Amino acid sequence: MTALLIGVLIVGKEIGGARSWFDIGNFSMQPSEFAKVATLLALSKYLSQLNVNLKKLSTQIKALSIIALPILFIMLQPDAGSAIVFASLFLVLYREGISSIYIVILGFAIALFVITLKFESFLVKKRVMEEFYFGFLSEQFQTQKEEGPLEPFTFLEDLNEEQLNALLAKEDVPVVAIMLAQLDPEKRMKILDKYPPTEKGDLLIQLGSLEDIPLEGIIEVAAKMKEKASFLPRTVNFSRGGGKEIADMIGKMSADEEEKYLQAISNENPDLYKEIKKYHLTFDDILEKFPDDIKRSLFVSADLSALAVALKGIDQEIVDAIIENQPQKRQAMYEPVEKPLPKREVDDARKKIVADAKKMEEDGDISLADILGGGEMVE
Repeated sequence: MTALLIGVLIVGKEIGGARSWFDIGNFSMQPSEFAKVATLLALSKYLSQLNVNLKKLSTQIKALSIIALPILFIMLQPDAGSAIVFASLFLVLYREGISSIYIVILGFAIALFVITLKFESFLVKKRVMEEFYFGFLSEQFQTQKEEGPLEPFTFLEDLNEEQLNALLAKEDVPVVAIMLAQLDPEKRMKILDKYPPTEKGDLLIQLGSLEDIPLEGIIEVAAKMKEKASFLPRTVNFSRGGGKEIADMIGKMSADEEEKYLQAISNENPDLYKEIKKYHLTFDDILEKFPDDIKRSLFVSADLSALAVALKGIDQEIVDAIIENQPQKRQAMYEPVEKPLPKREVDDARKKIVADAKKMEEDGDISLADILGGGEMVE
């Protein structure tokens, strides 16, 4: 029988976390059930001998060994339920005269086992609180003790959008929802937009149910994600290029080069050309696409002599409309350039006005993507 208990540890089938079954085709056998009968018979045979006296220590050791040996192998499976059944054989020894101290020890062991099972969830929660919650009261968060409530998610402030996406990848919906709730609204929406509609809906529902999550759960998520964030690559500041960057580069070239390279990009990569055109601003774009109020603000800030050079060669009707849109004092001071000018000088004057228009976008006064047709429109 001992051989069967050892064998099941090696080749037995694991069911419910215990390797305690032999699986032979359609037939299954649990050796511990046979071991119960065999142990009972072995103990009875030993105690029935004439020279056995349970008052002697040597006899007690032999009797206890008969019971303890199968318990040892069964606990290695592990199968605590079957092991407790074997422990009931101690009552047989007590009836035969063994000291009551063994029964007291047995009762204490069983009581401890039951208490451990009953309060397992409490112990887990206690461990979580000790390891994660009270850990925040240590050196890392002690400085906040007098300043207000603890803020276990402050590590998120140092993460950029790419790092946040990597951090939340493959995480369950409740965890992602907890993390999203800690972000500022703009960053939260950028992360949320990365998810497909179905998952986005689940996340929104979960965001409305966070109050049901216990404190220790929130703290455990914070600790877990903080540790995960520590393994993320460091922030790297670099440009990925794209239409806006190319538009800025081309905008600094001469007019001839602009036309040359835009034509080449249009032929090779039409999609990229469309993206560039969202941001590539020319003087003609200002004249044709800018609203009158924006043109007025832009040209009012320009030097009148430089404006006159920039307007050289422009259709007189367009020039008249621009000047008439200026304050009366500037209208009176404006003097057109009559003499011929080098093309480079005219291009430079126009580029200066284009640069002023781009500065207006940087200041948030206008959106070139909207003006040039790249922004989303509502009919």
